[in-house]
This record gives sequence, C-alpha cells and structure tokens, in this order.
Amino acid sequence: MADITVSYGLPIAAQLDPGQAATSGQANQFRDSIDFLQQWMGGSYLAGAVVDHNHDGVNSAKLAIGPNLVRNGGFEDGDNNWTYTPYTGGSIARVTSAHASGQTALAITLTSVANGGGDALSNEYIAVVGGDLVPIMARYWATAAGISSRLRVYWYDKTQTQISYTDIMTSADTPTAATLASDSVAAPATARYCRLELVGGVPGSGTATGTVYWDAVILNMTLASNLIQRRMLRKATANNPIPSMDLPAYSSSGTMPTTIGSGRPARGGTYQIRALLSTDDGNYTANYRLLINGNPTSPIFSSSTTGEWKGFSFSCDAGDKIDFQIYSAGSGIGVHCLRATLDEDEPIADFGVFYG
Repeated sequence: MADITVSYGLPIAAQLDPGQAATSGQANQFRDSIDFLQQWMGGSYLAGAVVDHNHDGVNSAKLAIGPNLVRNGGFEDGDNNWTYTPYTGGSIARVTSAHASGQTALAITLTSVANGGGDALSNEYIAVVGGDLVPIMARYWATAAGISSRLRVYWYDKTQTQISYTDIMTSADTPTAATLASDSVAAPATARYCRLELVGGVPGSGTATGTVYWDAVILNMTLASNLIQRRMLRKATANNPIPSMDLPAYSSSGTMPTTIGSGRPARGGTYQIRALLSTDDGNYTANYRLLINGNPTSPIFSSSTTGEWKGFSFSCDAGDKIDFQIYSAGSGIGVHCLRATLDEDEPIADFGVFYG
C-alpha cells in the first residue's frame, strides 16, 4: 500500500460551534481527514477497485493453517511462496491438467538436456533445530523416461545465510507415474532455517526432454522423525524401550536380501536389535542383517523354523540410514519376520523401530 500523503486532524471542541460558519482551515482539515481515511483503507475503492485489506487471495496471500510448514505446497494458492527460475529454454507454470493432490501441480519443462528446465525455491525460511531430523516429502513424475529431477533442502544459519544443502532425491530417469520422494534428514548443527528447492531437468543430467511435475510438497515437524514405507514409527526412550511387536505380512523369498524396514536415529548411540524369523521349509534357515548407510553389519544372524530369537548390538550416528533386511538360505524359500525389538544398551537415544 502506498504511503499516506495527508495528515489526520482531530477537531478542537472550541471550534465546533454550530452558530459559527466553518473557516477555510477547518474545511481543509475535514477534507484531509477524509482523504487520510480513504488512503489508509485503500482509497482506490471509490473507483470500484478492491480494498487493500480485503484478503481475497489476490491482493493478499492466504494464511496456511495445518501441519504442513511449506506454504502452498500443493500449488493451489497461485504462485504464492515460490520463486521460479527457468533455465535457458525452460519454462515453469502451474497446471490443472496433471496433479497428484488437489486441482493443480507445478510443471517444469525443459527443451535442452544440457540447459535443464528450471527450479522452484520456497520463499519462507522454515525454522529448524540443528541436529534434529527434518521429515520432507513430495510427489513427482515426468512425461517421459530419461528426464532428470531433484528435490533439495537448503540449510541456513541464524542470519539466514546459506551454509549447505542436502539432496532428498535426485534422478536421471524420473518415473512417469506419480511417485513419493521422502526422507528424514538431519539438519546441520549450526542450521536454524531451511528452504526447499524443486528442480525439473537438472542441467546436463538425463537423456530426454519434457516436463517434470511436482505436487504435495510437505515438511511436517509433527511427524515421527522417521517414516518407513509411509507408516508412522513408534519411539523408544531410555525409560520406555519398545516391547516385542508383530510385523504383519513382512516376507521375502530367495537368497537375495529384501529390505522390509528403514529408519534413521534421531541421536547416535549403541542399540540392541533382536528378531524372530521363520521359513516355509524346515531345511533352511531365515537370515536377517542391518545395513548402515548401505554397508552390511557383521555378523548376520539366522533363526530356525521353530522360532529362535537372535540379536546383536550395533552403533550408529544420528541421521544414519538403517535398513533391516531378511532373506532365506535357500533359493525360492519364503522367509518371514514374525517379531522384532530394538532396545538401548546405552539409554541416550530416540530411535524409530521397524514397525508395520
């Protein structure tokens, strides 16, 4: 709204004499006071334009209410909260012809693999706690195979100066069906804010041109720190370790390890994991192991068909990616995880348990 150009004058009681004619000074004061009120309210309303403070979503943005800290993460409220940067030959626009939620999605189109398409950066600096996990997710897909894409979170210090970034997802071959990209990433120790960036067509990556769509971008600090196959996780604390629990319908077949659960610890420490597995053939054992940041732990534990608890201790740092895998010692033999527990050898941590 423009600055007000006149002053509001309060009338003096002694001047309000109904038996006396108004002076030119009083008339000018009344006129300026009316002009002041018109300008303060949005004076152009007299010509039929909207008032500056009408909150119609055009002259002022809607206030997002709910757990999602990314305002307008579904691109339903125009282009609010996003800054678009098309790369050479690229374009960015909201579309209603394709969407994963609501009625709109963001389309980033590239005409050159070398140049890429463009990026959309969230405007708001979302407050975070250094060292804590930040759960982020979004839906993305492309019009053809071979098109690249990326979901990135930028970290900022207390002065909102960028310090680093973390890639939630990067792909040189974006799926052609709407796909969930999600992860819980640890904010750097000095981070106090973050912003999200959506890229369609990473310059020099991929083999094809076309359009990448983004929708349902969410950052929700009220979610559990870890998400396993889109299910909420229970938490263990020093005084309340997670008891044994059933893991329904978790099964695998053959000698290739199959990941049935993944998580990230909110804090580093030493943990004790135990599992009860079974197989469909009594001549073979069921095996399980952990991967920590993609590296298998040693030893690998086996459980007989009659049901035998096996466990071991392992150590990890905050934010490490932990995968829980099962497999059979015989080809084509079904293996099932019946129950699993995760307790703390050292009562210092908060950890998401592999839980269906």
